[in-house]
Amino acid sequence: YHHRAAAATDGGAARVGDRDHSDRVPTAMTRRLVVLVIAGLAAAPCALSAQQQIVSRVRVSSFYEHYSFDPGLAFTKAGELTVPVGIDLSLGRIASATISSGFVRADLTSADTTLLGNQALSGILDTEVRLSFNVVPGRLLAVVSGAIPTGIKSVSDSAVSVLGAIASDVIGFAVPTLGSGGGVGGGLVGALPVGKMALGIGATYNYPRAYQPVLGQPAEVKPGAELRTRAGLEGPLGRTTYLK
Repeated sequence: YHHRAAAATDGGAARVGDRDHSDRVPTAMTRRLVVLVIAGLAAAPCALSAQQQIVSRVRVSSFYEHYSFDPGLAFTKAGELTVPVGIDLSLGRIASATISSGFVRADLTSADTTLLGNQALSGILDTEVRLSFNVVPGRLLAVVSGAIPTGIKSVSDSAVSVLGAIASDVIGFAVPTLGSGGGVGGGLVGALPVGKMALGIGATYNYPRAYQPVLGQPAEVKPGAELRTRAGLEGPLGRTTYLK
């Protein structure tokens, strides 16, 4: 259980992709409530051959966020329930795979239901698949990833305000988008010894696909491609000091 006060903010704009819906999204917040409900793990190995096994692990958790807004806005409350589900597969020394998806429900409570009713959206999230291959065991890893558009990527015009609220940088929900057009990516991750320390270097590329956020409208959201590089150094500096 976590409770954190949030300062009121004026003029914040929420976006669905590159679409500005600041006139539909409440931005003045009075509090935030976050509850971690449940988490569990299950491991189930199954024989692949006499020398190798496929080891699977299932991860399920539940996360709820709730915001209240100052008077004078179209909505008084916004909440999001997320249930992430993941499956990890270990293919021995050769490779590993991760499949992740989940369920999400977003709710907006109207300040005046005679003018605008309460709104809600729920459904499955996009399915992400990640394959990791040991190119050089303990030294170099190749990663291939893909996003299957199983989530809510298109909604009716009346539900756009829900997408705008959860995508708002002012609010900051854990899951800012309910779906997308999918995408593909890949990269390399390596580790090298540097004296008593270890140097890690990674580079990944992701190419997302375009999609239509509003049903019946030709306008598309086309996220840009992303190239990301990272580096890290860790190891002991002395008997009582460790750098990371």
